[in-house]
Amino acid sequence: MKKVFIPLLFLLILLASCSAPDEKLTKDTKIFKEGVINADYQVPKNLAELESNSEDIVKVKLLQNKEIGKGNNTISEVEIIEKYKGNFKSGATIDISEPWLLNTGEYQAVENYIALEKGQEYILFLSGGHDGDKVSSITSLGYGKFNKTLKEQKASMNDFDTVGEVQKYDFISNTNEEVLKYQVIKKQVLEKFN
Repeated sequence: MKKVFIPLLFLLILLASCSAPDEKLTKDTKIFKEGVINADYQVPKNLAELESNSEDIVKVKLLQNKEIGKGNNTISEVEIIEKYKGNFKSGATIDISEPWLLNTGEYQAVENYIALEKGQEYILFLSGGHDGDKVSSITSLGYGKFNKTLKEQKASMNDFDTVGEVQKYDFISNTNEEVLKYQVIKKQVLEKFN
């Protein structure tokens, strides 16, 4: 009995480790196309409203995705390059909650949110992160994240096949109105915080 049990246990451990999904986001990660996660969030009317709804405004670069798929979010570690508002210090590392996850190994965004990309710098408008859990949330989802060089596009996540294709953009939306609103706010952000 003991001789049968040990090989069987070894086989079960081996099978379990082989079936674990690869939980890393790469440019080749496929886009999940079988559903969209909707969220209830405030779309800012302008930069002043976005600023007033944010505790911190910082320029950051992505260091790593620490916990993919915690709830409908991913906890990412970023380094603060510059602080514009709030208590965080330049050079510090903080955790932020990004609204995306991997679903069966495929990228699934909340409300067309585009994940931060290594090698890029972003201006983030943040809330929270100063209490017990130490995780800040991006204010107004995609409306609280800005990259100086990436562009905006009227599109849906389903228009792309891989993460690398969608990460060419800073913001996407199904409507021209939302894209134009984002572009107006982005112009103000880059004039004030760059």
